[in-house]
Amino acid sequence: MAPSTGKIIKKTRATLELLPIYLDTETTGLDGEAEICEISILDSQGEPILDTLVKPTQPIPWEAERIHGISDEMVANAPSFAELLPQINIILKEAEAIIIYNKAFDTRLLRQSAQAHGMDFNSPRGKTTCAMIDYAAYVGQWNDKRKSYRWHSLNVAASQQGITTADLHRAKADAELTRLVYISMAQLEELNVPRDGYQLYLFDLDSTLAKRYTTEILPNVKEWFAANPNAKTAIVTNQGGVGLRRWMEEANFGEPEKFPLEADIHERLWTITKALGGDILMLAAFAYQTKKGQWAPLHNYQGCKGNAYKREWRKPQPEMLLEAMYQRQAQPRDTLMIGDSTDDQAAAAAAGVSFMWARDFFGWED
Repeated sequence: MAPSTGKIIKKTRATLELLPIYLDTETTGLDGEAEICEISILDSQGEPILDTLVKPTQPIPWEAERIHGISDEMVANAPSFAELLPQINIILKEAEAIIIYNKAFDTRLLRQSAQAHGMDFNSPRGKTTCAMIDYAAYVGQWNDKRKSYRWHSLNVAASQQGITTADLHRAKADAELTRLVYISMAQLEELNVPRDGYQLYLFDLDSTLAKRYTTEILPNVKEWFAANPNAKTAIVTNQGGVGLRRWMEEANFGEPEKFPLEADIHERLWTITKALGGDILMLAAFAYQTKKGQWAPLHNYQGCKGNAYKREWRKPQPEMLLEAMYQRQAQPRDTLMIGDSTDDQAAAAAAGVSFMWARDFFGWED
């Protein structure tokens, strides 16, 4: 468990005791002129308090309609935001807590929609929670560049929490998805997984053993390997950039030269394992999957040997971990997976092995 996870579990449990409401909107765009074309507010049980299409003062662009499916014809007889604003203000004022996924965006669009009618939106201060920021801290993937925890889209968060998604990008469905994701954060039990005493240690690579895309070893990693020279170890890593490069080269798009070749990954793994010492098994998954779940076409992988390009080889599937246990002759009960992502955590659960966050295992500070 990441150090930030326990804090978020406590925060979500305290917030849920206030019986929060959940708000989501669909809009005509993302810019400073965009307006709301649908709004949904659900109570703590997921029942609608307000769920309606909204007629904006401008046509809905095709680009926005393509995402949420809301057309000018659908909103032709809907109430304007000016008509809805008094009711919205009352609902938000009376709520003890308000939860929004990407609070900054939705509150900005509430304000812009009011301004489009020459009105003011009174944002409820001090009681609105951004579920996206909370979920980022819950997962605990630190982004060195931004100096904050990595954000996850709502559908990715739901998928990571095992929540079925349907009818995405409609306000009511997304508000309900936000509710379920937020509740899921409060339900995780804080497990005390021991750090030592395992026959096999499985390590993710990026942000676990080394800085992302580099051979720079992270703090305390060399020290652990030096102190445990006889430990059975393996690296199990997703390196989808290889599959993405193959896709780009075959389909003639993007800049494939920015992504690694198989040989680049093998050389990087060899350099890292040489620095750490010992007999470290190295397994990598090269299949590429977009954030929306699309896989690079499989015909790109014809002629490739081994398992590296198989979809089921890529975490959060367990096959790579199971192969490591087979080659190292270890049972799941005697194996610990160390990683930095929910894909690592899910793969460990699917393989039946214990899991520990890299920050906890190596004793890093936030």
